Amino acid sequence: MKLEVAAFSRVGGREVNEDAYGAWADRASGGAFFVLADGAGGHGGGDVASRLAVEHVLEHFRASPVVDASVVANAIGAANEAVVAGQSAGRRVAAMRSTIVVLAIDPATGVASWGHVGDSRLYHCRDGAVIARTRDHSVVQGLVDSGGITADEALGHPLRNRLLAAIGEVDAHVPALSGPVALLPGDRLLLCSDGVWEYIADARVATLAMGTAPDAWLRSIEEAVTAGQRPGADNFTALAIACEPADPP
Repeated sequence: MKLEVAAFSRVGGREVNEDAYGAWADRASGGAFFVLADGAGGHGGGDVASRLAVEHVLEHFRASPVVDASVVANAIGAANEAVVAGQSAGRRVAAMRSTIVVLAIDPATGVASWGHVGDSRLYHCRDGAVIARTRDHSVVQGLVDSGGITADEALGHPLRNRLLAAIGEVDAHVPALSGPVALLPGDRLLLCSDGVWEYIADARVATLAMGTAPDAWLRSIEEAVTAGQRPGADNFTALAIACEPADPP
């Protein structure tokens, strides 16, 4: 299969964009690697943390361009080490943290692996439905999982930004991993920060994806997000990947 990719990152109602994203494809193996990070608000240096995380994930894949859950885990570990090391640079970044979500795809075999820490998400959509979605490491996700609140109630919950895990810890949180996952032509994958999913329900993410190119999908997502935003809204970033049939030889 072949991959089509689009992305956006917006500052929202904030002064600084603490989100970051990146992508890299290995010409030799054909593997494609994607990462999105959201600097944790309230800790200071979130923009630095997210940038370091993205840089070091991609650096790890350049050294080991393998589509495997263990390599995804090691890439996230490299990002965590970089953020921890960067905390020694000064007071502003001494407590910096970031969420992260990482995706690796082998288009030749149609296999993917992904992992995350925190509440930046990955959606795997097929035929207008979300068939897989990362589970946030957050207080609110725990309430949803226990049946205390519904997924819709979680969107506006006052504790929705309270994380249980992030990168930037000496005792690193073990990332949640998935893979190998079989992809099919027509599948859509979305990496996004909480500034996106806070304003758009999972089902709508998938229905907007159906039969659209990634840039059109993201335009629809951005319109939905901006329509619901309140003053001072968070940064919002998304990276979309469309899996399409390979070109004939």
